[in-house]
Amino acid sequence: MQSSNGDELFVAVQRVIATKLANDPDMKALLVALARVVLESCGEEARPVAGGASQAAQQPATEVSQPATIIARPGEVAQAKPNIVGPRVSSEGIVPLKIGGVQMHVRVEGTSGDIARARQSAIVEPESSEPRYNTAVPADDGELLDLIVKRTALKMRACDLAKARRVADKTGEGREQVRQQSQALIAEAKALPNCFLWMFMPGHETPEDSVMDMMRDCYETLHLCTKAAAVLSSGSLGANGSQFTLCMKQLAESQSALRLILKQSWMERDDVDQFDAFMWLRRTAEAQHIFVDRYMRLDDAADPMRAVQLREEIKALLTEAERTSSDSKVIKKALNKIKYHAQHIADDGEKSEPAEWKSLQVAVAALPQLDTRSREQLDDMLAPIADLVQGDGVPAEVELDEAFMGVLDVIFQRRKRAAEKESSGGPRYSEDLLAVRAFLSGKRLVLIGGTRFPQQEQRLRDAFELADLDWIALREHASSAPMDPLIGNADTALVVAITRLAGHHHIDNARDYARKHEKPFVQLPAGHSPEQVARAVLEQVGERLAAQGAK
Repeated sequence: MQSSNGDELFVAVQRVIATKLANDPDMKALLVALARVVLESCGEEARPVAGGASQAAQQPATEVSQPATIIARPGEVAQAKPNIVGPRVSSEGIVPLKIGGVQMHVRVEGTSGDIARARQSAIVEPESSEPRYNTAVPADDGELLDLIVKRTALKMRACDLAKARRVADKTGEGREQVRQQSQALIAEAKALPNCFLWMFMPGHETPEDSVMDMMRDCYETLHLCTKAAAVLSSGSLGANGSQFTLCMKQLAESQSALRLILKQSWMERDDVDQFDAFMWLRRTAEAQHIFVDRYMRLDDAADPMRAVQLREEIKALLTEAERTSSDSKVIKKALNKIKYHAQHIADDGEKSEPAEWKSLQVAVAALPQLDTRSREQLDDMLAPIADLVQGDGVPAEVELDEAFMGVLDVIFQRRKRAAEKESSGGPRYSEDLLAVRAFLSGKRLVLIGGTRFPQQEQRLRDAFELADLDWIALREHASSAPMDPLIGNADTALVVAITRLAGHHHIDNARDYARKHEKPFVQLPAGHSPEQVARAVLEQVGERLAAQGAK
């Protein structure tokens, strides 16, 4: 048998080959062919593995009368043993030889002990059967954004450390400290799904410092922009508004610039964070009906030289997004209270409890300053309350304070202006509304969410000339089953859900029912006036309705 130094050399060579074989099928095929050539030159025959370990390898060794010869590894020249005084029992057996992921069978001659040692040393298993990197898949888009934020933060540090390592290698100073920092960073990367720090890959040169600095800047812009996207698309804020649209466009530029600058590295494949950000961007833009006009095609690449300026723009957006998110959480909490109490009062009408009215007024008074969208949500929630106040449906025991009446007065004034328009010859509708009316006229509309009240229902009927309107008001945790037959009605032409008033559970189920019955489905982010409904319909299903109208 070979010396221990020879065994160690073989193990080292095997590990190098195994690394190459892991992701290179062409290299694997080449090495198999090479091994066969080497074995044939030694007068041996390579036997390919068929279905695991060969039965021949498990058979007892057979005695032979030839001098003992051991063929333990491919390419090893058989060595004749010196003559031994006295009889020596010689055997022949099959050793399963494994190089990387390729296994073959080799005939071995020698004593039973020689064969046993050959079998033991011929296959060197990896030190651990655990995967080298975490390959877990993010559960949803929110988790994916958080993961991109974490991975890009590590890659920013890796770019800095790669430069420091180059200096340490040249000067010899701080080499051990840089090595320990690199190992710690790699350990952090292995704990994250699909986090590959290409800067530390042995056998590959890192780009010069100026290019590495630009790569770091591009990783930072992607890091900050993904962080802003996570904030703006969170449940408390919702993926809507000018801030989110700006963030989407900045994210498109960030990922495109990173992709271009990484062409100057040794990597041939796209960086996983750039690719994940691009795919998230494409999915979200389609789902939210946001048009991203630049940097979404290979022939429209962003300029990495703009990374520093883009970073400052993204920082400003992130600061504003975090402030808006904080305000949004306060507003959402207050609106949920208002929705709860207003729903109970609307359900009970004149028999509603004075305590509910008191709680409602306290919740309205606690509201901070509202933007236009939040104000529309508030008006929608308080519309049935305004109906009760105008119709003398408020219980005698209830006292309405001045601030609360001021909030309702906004709703009263809006209704007054609408009535004046109708009395002066009817409302003047936009071209968008008239286009939707052409499709819905004489048909049935299903509206999901909020509280059904007659005046708003009549405005929708009149605006779209509906034959019927099914307004489904469901409790948040109630069953969605009542929607199914109404959506599936043969006369139903369109399904519209008020996102903020229906709840995610009912929205998802309504979408599924609409898909099952092949009905167009539209979500209203806020407000359900005829003009708001018309805009949402054209934006989300306009092309589908036009195609149906052309048939």
